[in-house]
Amino acid sequence: MTQNTRPRRTLALMLIAMTLIPVALFAILGSRLIDDQEALSRVEATRVFDDRLDTLESAIQTIVRGLERELSRYTETLPEDAAALSEAFRRLPREVDALVLNDEGKLVFPSARGAGTRRETALVDRTRRFVQQGVLGQVARREPVAGVSAADDRGWLSPAIHGTQTFFRWYRKGLRTVFFEIGEVSLASELVMQLPDTPEGAGGDTARPTRTMLLDASGATLYQWGLHEPDVQEAPKSTRVLVQPLAGWRLQHYAPESELSVAYEGTLMTAVWAGLVGLAFILGGCAWLIWVARTREMRVAQQRVSFVNQVSHELKTPLTNIRMYADLLAASLEDDDMEGLGDTDPRQRHLAVIVRESDRLSRLIRNVLNFARSQEERLKVSVRPGRIAPVVEGAVDNHRESLRGLEIAVDLDLSHDPVRVFDADAVEQILGNLISNVEKYARTGHYLGIRLENWPEAPNGQGVRILVRDRGPGIAKEHRERIFEPFWRASDKLSDGVAGTGIGLDIARRLARLHGGDLRLLPSPEGGCLFEAVLATPPPTADYSRKT
Repeated sequence: MTQNTRPRRTLALMLIAMTLIPVALFAILGSRLIDDQEALSRVEATRVFDDRLDTLESAIQTIVRGLERELSRYTETLPEDAAALSEAFRRLPREVDALVLNDEGKLVFPSARGAGTRRETALVDRTRRFVQQGVLGQVARREPVAGVSAADDRGWLSPAIHGTQTFFRWYRKGLRTVFFEIGEVSLASELVMQLPDTPEGAGGDTARPTRTMLLDASGATLYQWGLHEPDVQEAPKSTRVLVQPLAGWRLQHYAPESELSVAYEGTLMTAVWAGLVGLAFILGGCAWLIWVARTREMRVAQQRVSFVNQVSHELKTPLTNIRMYADLLAASLEDDDMEGLGDTDPRQRHLAVIVRESDRLSRLIRNVLNFARSQEERLKVSVRPGRIAPVVEGAVDNHRESLRGLEIAVDLDLSHDPVRVFDADAVEQILGNLISNVEKYARTGHYLGIRLENWPEAPNGQGVRILVRDRGPGIAKEHRERIFEPFWRASDKLSDGVAGTGIGLDIARRLARLHGGDLRLLPSPEGGCLFEAVLATPPPTADYSRKT
């Protein structure tokens, strides 16, 4: 497949995807939207039910607080003798009786000897075990009781604490404690009087059948209202558990499923689908415009790469002639009688500049040509047996004069140098780019170190690791991967005023990966940069082949 055919095919596939996939996705989205709206309506309905129970719970708590305030008035002044207490408590509501215990838990009123009214005598008989052995005596003596603090001066004793169907409201007054006995049925009757006594929505145009129940701690229904008749297995749509003194009591709200969903008319569904289809066309049109613009940019970029490729090819011939005649000139100068001038001969220095700059231009052209080949996926390597150490030395020698002029010391450790199968030109270009970067960006460190090691992680353990280290300013952590992007350069002092194309590291990494390895920038504890080039280089005897 040619370079021009691939983008056209990709564009055709993208256009098909941009037309077919959104239709399917938006169809699913429309269905999900309807489902989500229905789920939302269920949530909203449940929230309305919760609000209703919140209102009822507040009303119940208001009734309880009112009862507490009413009973509290009877404790404001407590007479000492039993007759005065009997007279004071005679004004209590018919459903409420009172007991008074001292701090030793003994009954002060009514008299335990039976001298009192029938109602008081019945109260003594009913509560005898709670006074002598039960929680009433414990509260009066300030002994620990579940749910009651010894430091409290008032509170409730619910049936769950003493195991009867009676509530006790108590107030501590000095050394005495007053207990008011309130039957569960009596308290429930007081609550029912304040709860709705007509079906919800009765008489209205929009009657909505629901059912609300008040249940005690045992689950028995104390009161209910509403038009809906729930099934035996039907779960409540909302539940509210009441707090003290009605701990264990709960309100439950039932409603048919039709109350939890919203029926969508055909016009609403049509509007939703029309909007989704319209949005699909808009997104598809935007995607089409983006791809047209992208294709145009790719075509322009390809034209630029082709132009640079052609120019680079044209430059190779005159550059070859320049280098050839520079070598001839060097040979002729050596034949001349120049013993008196030596290295001080200006012609030698000028010639060295010509050779050095032609080498630099040659490396630049090679990078450009390789980059152009990589864009067309024609970059390849040609492997053959050899040793890497001479290639490293050759790459350093190509930069020797420049490194000497920048006062950069070179430290080579090439002791690990087995015979391997690799592309010498590619390895030289990798090293040339790395050394050139040291000259450009790390000259202030005045150091270049290159080390050859074994790369045990290579396939079958057959690989070479080349470490190139400098002591320059280093690379910021956030830029360590971006430096391998073509044409990218850090916008800081590291690259200000430094000439370069920005493709050297990209080409070096591609060449390393063509060798089955990679080029990475490793953290350097000593500062500067530490580049690692790993190459899968088998020995010549290995069964090794590579597609080129």
